[in-house]
Amino acid sequence: MFGSIQSTQEDLRHGRITAANLCEATITRIQKIDIGINAFSTLLFETARSEAFAADARREQGQILGPLDGIPIAVKNLIDTVPAKSDCGLGQSMLRMPNEDAAVVARLRHAGAVIVGLTHTDTGGFGTTTPQTINPVSPDLIAGGSSGGSAAAVASGMAFGALGTDTGGSIRIPAGCCGIAGFKPSWGRIPTDGVHQLAPTFDHVGSLARTVGDLPLLHQVIDPAANRFSLITANPPKRLGIAKSWSTGTDNLGDTVADHAATLAATRGVDCQPVTLPNHDEFLVAHVQNALREAYDYYADSDHIWAQFPDIARESLELGRTVSDQTRSQNYVQRAIVSERVERIFDDVDVIVLPVLPMDVPQKGAVSVSLFGSDVPMLQATIRFTALFNFTGHPVVALPALSLPGGRTVSIQLVGSKNSDFDLLAVALWFENLFDLSVDYAAIFDKIITRKSQEFPK
Repeated sequence: MFGSIQSTQEDLRHGRITAANLCEATITRIQKIDIGINAFSTLLFETARSEAFAADARREQGQILGPLDGIPIAVKNLIDTVPAKSDCGLGQSMLRMPNEDAAVVARLRHAGAVIVGLTHTDTGGFGTTTPQTINPVSPDLIAGGSSGGSAAAVASGMAFGALGTDTGGSIRIPAGCCGIAGFKPSWGRIPTDGVHQLAPTFDHVGSLARTVGDLPLLHQVIDPAANRFSLITANPPKRLGIAKSWSTGTDNLGDTVADHAATLAATRGVDCQPVTLPNHDEFLVAHVQNALREAYDYYADSDHIWAQFPDIARESLELGRTVSDQTRSQNYVQRAIVSERVERIFDDVDVIVLPVLPMDVPQKGAVSVSLFGSDVPMLQATIRFTALFNFTGHPVVALPALSLPGGRTVSIQLVGSKNSDFDLLAVALWFENLFDLSVDYAAIFDKIITRKSQEFPK
């Protein structure tokens, strides 16, 4: 259950397993362990079995739809997936059953993917912790959010890949927390039809997997502009940008992981040079203000049910209501300026490297973390290195870069120029090979299960 999509597809192709057997093994694993992880909000076993049988029937006829045909995949509970009921983490007041799949889910199913269920999200996608979900590689730490359920499902072997959404870091943060790979594509490449919106001009749909090599297989399916199923070859960057001055204030772990990536790259002949990203005060407040105003506009017609929303959603929408049209317009102007400044950096480098988080993964249940010598609210701290690239729309891959005692990892972000998505994935694959971590998710998870099998909260 911890194999890659690529290796599992080879097993299917050579008849070592069937899609039906793979589906049943996945269902059995979910039934056994999700009571302790709580990654899934809705399970779709009946339709998953039908999809797996259909995959086997096609294979018997010599028809394979692609690398996802027969592969169990999970979907975040913000993305319409028939026949699942979805509440987007907002409770019964927003419960709905869609009439059709979101565009990205339809594309997955058209490619033969077996959709096993919907995964938990932070309330409405507003947070970065997914508090109801347990981090499979370290139960004492947050799983990250708001795509925490998707990351936990993948890291614990309950799905081979998953879809998430990212408005300020919601794919990359849980990928970093759970030690897997995550990809936020360039803004606008992936259709958001049928995706519950948080802030439309910041929202991205992307993918999570245990290896960088599996990310292109998912991305090629959901990206309408992709040349589907072409192989991605690892490709080193010629020039690597180091955002060292930008990360002032990180703890030693953040500095260490960025230095580690740069040092290893330099030993392979990569030209490493410093780059200057916009200061946080040039974009972070504007990002939060406009994202909350867009969320308020989206929910404006539902203000009669806000009283039933959990606190973080209700309070976020009330803040969004206070952002004036003038402020929003000024922020959009600033956004264009900042976006152009970041894009110009790629005249001099191919890829930028920086940490996912400015500190180690926070403790589960914490509402703030120590940063810059003071307590910083959790949301503000966790999006500090991620939100810029929602503000600008640049593609980003998050991947493990450095091992810690006990098997956990620390992750980096690799940022590329706009619409360089597949080039960036090729560089990320090169870095994954360079780091050669071989994270043993099964061993880590089994050790934790043995130690804490009776301690997981329900």
